[in-house]
Amino acid sequence: MRVQSIRIEIGAAVRVSEPCVGCGRCCLGDQCEVSHRLHGYKPRCPELSWDAAAGRYVCLLMLNPERGATFKAELYAGEGCCSPDNPWRRDVRKRDLGS
Repeated sequence: MRVQSIRIEIGAAVRVSEPCVGCGRCCLGDQCEVSHRLHGYKPRCPELSWDAAAGRYVCLLMLNPERGATFKAELYAGEGCCSPDNPWRRDVRKRDLGS
């Protein structure tokens, strides 16, 4: 077996992920695997909650005192937004499904 190295260069156009701002776009659009396991399919994740005082959405799974650390690791929480160019990041507000 021959092993070949491949060099990949990242150009200036590639953006690094940015911190989550709690806009809710990913969770309103689709449940994560943990939510599916716990609740089955739902049109909106029951673990997503609007925090009016903070002015952002929060995931109740992440705040779970017993299993939150496990959920965070499984869902890569803290790794940044996987869609940093989405327009909701600049307009964080409580939304209804489909808005």
